[in-house]
Order: sequence, then structure tokens, then C-alpha cells
Amino acid sequence: MKILRIATLVAFPIWAMGCGEPDKNGAPPPPAPSDNPPALSPEEAAANRDFVEKRMARLEEIDLAFEQRGFADEEFDPAKPQTYLRQAASALREIAERPPFSDPAKALAFSLAAKEAAEELASLAARPQADRTRARQDYALMHSHLAEIQKTLARSPD
Repeated sequence: MKILRIATLVAFPIWAMGCGEPDKNGAPPPPAPSDNPPALSPEEAAANRDFVEKRMARLEEIDLAFEQRGFADEEFDPAKPQTYLRQAASALREIAERPPFSDPAKALAFSLAAKEAAEELASLAARPQADRTRARQDYALMHSHLAEIQKTLARSPD
């Protein structure tokens, strides 16, 4: 075990020093991996902003439909809230893939927030809707996520 530990301590720094050097043919090293998305040009950011605005309009329609028909019907249909939550989660995933900011840090923060909201709504949609009370709670949560994303878009013009 000691030999393996010593070998690792010696080999890793030697291996790490070799990373980033040109290969034998003189080709440049591959870029270092990064968690941040690449910076977008202003045109790409504008195209993404148009896309996000269209999806936000769709999310507002889903929000209104959920409010009017998700739990207000005379006969409660548990499938309706699940449908609205799935639709909202899908739209949020699409928004997360195309952040409307040219600044990589803003784009990453926006994408992560939208993905987190989409995952939460998808998990709510996966569980059965027992009654109107739970549907109202799920609606309130979905509405708060959408409001938060709208605030982010309004505060952070690109």
C-alpha cells in the first residue's frame, strides 16, 4: 500500500506537468476544460433573448391556464396540474440551454437557476396530485420560479 501511495505522489506531479504541452507533431494542447459556457457574441445573445422571451410568453400562458383550470374546476382532475407542471419544466429546460447573456458568468447562473427550477417542477409533476390543496401549492411554487426568472431577465439587460 505504501508503494502505491509513493508511486502516486511521484507520478501525478510528473503527469500533470506534461499536460498542456504540444504533442509530438507540434499541435497546440487542447484547451483546459471549463465549467463556464463560452462568451456569446451580442448577436447570439440577442437571438437567445428572443428565444427566451418567446418561451417566457409560453410559460405565462401555462401559468394562467394552471391558475384558471388546474385546481378551480368543479370536478378536480389530477392530471391537469401534472400536465401544466410538465409543460413548464420542458420550457424551463429549453430556456436553460440558451441563456440570453453574453457574459459567461451571468449565462451560467441563469442556466443553473432555470435547470434547478425545471428539475423541481418535473419532480412535482411525477408525483400524483392528491387534491386541490397540493395543486395550489404546486402552482404557487411554479409561479414563484417564473417570477424569479422574469426578475433576473429584467435586472440583467445584456
